[in-house]
Amino acid sequence: RRSLPAVAPSGLPPSPPSAAKVLSRHLDHWVAADREETLGAWRKRDALKGRQISWDGGTGTADGIEDSGDLVVVTAGGDRVALGAGEVHLRL
Repeated sequence: RRSLPAVAPSGLPPSPPSAAKVLSRHLDHWVAADREETLGAWRKRDALKGRQISWDGGTGTADGIEDSGDLVVVTAGGDRVALGAGEVHLRL
């Protein structure tokens, strides 16, 4: 697996053209990535898993990302709900 360059490898803010070039390479990578790599990356960065959330229609505990890309939520009653799109709120 190849490593993608950082936006500002020197630690300094990048120039707009430099940032655009690096961001374009990152976008090219993810456009070409296979489904498993993309899902793996989403799952690795899932900041909601295990957190209490609410959405228009319910509340529950986020339980990961399905193979379809939907967010899985377990309700207080034990039902598993897949949320395909929309806004969720963290319950603090």
